[in-house]
Amino acid sequence: MQNVKKFQMWLLSMLLLAATVSQAQDRQSPVDFNRSVLDYAKLPKLKVTRLSITDLNVQNTFDPNGTNGVGGAPVPRQLCTVKANVSDPNAGTLTVNGRNYSLFEFHFHTPSEHTIDNEHSPMEVHFVFRDLAKEPGQPDSLLVVGAWIVTAKKDNREFAKIFSNLPATPSYITVSNFNLKAVFPSTSSSFRYLGSLTSPAKLDPYYPPSVAEQIADDIFPDVVIWVVSDDTIGLSSNQIEAFQALFPDGDSRNAHPIASRRVLHDKKSPH
Repeated sequence: MQNVKKFQMWLLSMLLLAATVSQAQDRQSPVDFNRSVLDYAKLPKLKVTRLSITDLNVQNTFDPNGTNGVGGAPVPRQLCTVKANVSDPNAGTLTVNGRNYSLFEFHFHTPSEHTIDNEHSPMEVHFVFRDLAKEPGQPDSLLVVGAWIVTAKKDNREFAKIFSNLPATPSYITVSNFNLKAVFPSTSSSFRYLGSLTSPAKLDPYYPPSVAEQIADDIFPDVVIWVVSDDTIGLSSNQIEAFQALFPDGDSRNAHPIASRRVLHDKKSPH
């Protein structure tokens, strides 16, 4: 009888895992914003309630000695990034649809992950917010504000605090007095859709597949409400090349099918 119970519990866990993976497969990120499939609508206002000065712990997440990937191997460099963890959970906050969100990190990809009619920009930045009423891993517990990075004539002065000393190893460097307001994009016009993370993550118990399983299946946690701004951010060619030197093969995930999802935009001439 005990063995039957164990088998029943195992079968139930496998069925739940299969359902989770099946649902996640249909809403993977990034996507291509093809003008022919966009839905234009009046979108709920995203209100930024606080962007202040804070300290950052900046990390290169590629660990050549890590054991979180397939078969105990490290997570591939192409699925890693330079991540800036925000020290003060109240430094960046926003509200949308009556939900309150707190910024806990931002990171970069080269080339851009999201595209418009399959066209990339040199880089993309993702500001990752957590719904204060949820834990990471619960459905739609994260809201990510993305912005395309384009080449500018001069260094971005605020981002220079990070890009002048980009970490080449998994160790942290500290950046003091970083002004979030100086780098955060406008969200008055944006693309919005339901998607996923673009790299694997351990989000137990809410999202059960392991990091190794996520990499093997190329299905990452479907926990993100995406807001991709029409407002671009400029970095100099030197700053962009400094990041690209850390990820010579890029660190962007390929676009995934939109499938049955709606991609919303609040004006009729994006870019």
